[in-house]
Amino acid sequence: MKKNPGNIIGIGIAIGVAIGAAMDSIQKKKTT
Repeated sequence: MKKNPGNIIGIGIAIGVAIGAAMDSIQKKKTT
């Protein structure tokens, strides 16, 4: 199977968003 560059970029963005949300929730827990 050939890897689709567009798919890899989409996965990368999804991971980035997930990490961003996790970091945001951690920061909110620290401030609480």
